[in-house]
Amino acid sequence: MSVRKTLPLVAGTILIAAATLSAQEPNAPAPLRPERPANVEGLRPERPRRDLKMRRRLFAENRRDTLRQLNLTEEQQKQRFAIRQQHREELRAQREKLFALRSKTREGNLTETDRAKAQALRQELRASRQQMRTEMRNALTNEQRARFDQLREQRKLRRDEKFLRRQELRLTKP
Repeated sequence: MSVRKTLPLVAGTILIAAATLSAQEPNAPAPLRPERPANVEGLRPERPRRDLKMRRRLFAENRRDTLRQLNLTEEQQKQRFAIRQQHREELRAQREKLFALRSKTREGNLTETDRAKAQALRQELRASRQQMRTEMRNALTNEQRARFDQLREQRKLRRDEKFLRRQELRLTKP
């Protein structure tokens, strides 16, 4: 046989074999997002650990960028570190108490007094973090404070815009 006659036969055989194989495979589309497992109560899905790590990394990068733009002196950097260290120890004890109360919640034996303690601890944590922010802000010069406020406003505007975009996407989804 000549090449002209065998080439179409071989190509046709290959096409038929490929069509047969592809017809045997299931054509179910791959899910765009894997299903998230539900938490213990089954009320809401847990966030994958990867998302939390990514959010923390982005938060740290944004904070470093902000600090770079403020051009802190060596002394100011040391002050910030000392303030963070001081508050870290205070916050650690409060957070441990709060985690203990959280474990009681998961076990299902949280009393009203425990609930009130948890609320008070949350308020103390908020107050401690606010005090730390105030101390750090007081370590800045007037120009740095003005620049910090400007960067903060820009960050707030970006966050609000992102929120609105997400809301629009939710409304347009079927």
